[in-house]
Amino acid sequence: MIGLGLTVSQAMHAGLCQELRLTGGATDSVFPEVEALLQASSDIQHALDHVARRKDAERYESVIDFLFCELHTEYRGACFRFYLSRKEPLRDLLSLAQRQVCAWELCQALNVAYVAFCEQRRLSWSSFRQEVLRAA
Repeated sequence: MIGLGLTVSQAMHAGLCQELRLTGGATDSVFPEVEALLQASSDIQHALDHVARRKDAERYESVIDFLFCELHTEYRGACFRFYLSRKEPLRDLLSLAQRQVCAWELCQALNVAYVAFCEQRRLSWSSFRQEVLRAA
């Protein structure tokens, strides 16, 4: 939604974290550590915007849905099925052990994004994803 006084061009430049809710959607309450990290720092939100600048995040309901599904592409289908039916959220598809591993990976992803942002280093999403998987 475009706010008063914003042109379409300005609205298109709004960041990922400003356009999407931080939490909710298919990953609602699955990764509380990641939710807390995103809510605690707007710098981390800006960092994620920085690395995701060319990604189409608008198809997701939340930033965490986006980050999780774009790092773990095998869950995209389940996420979009959830959006259509509101049945089987990702918390029902992941074991506790998988949740813990994925939460750690998502926190690592936010850390990689933050470092790249601070260094003003441009990363393609595939390069970012590779760095995250190496860090994890």
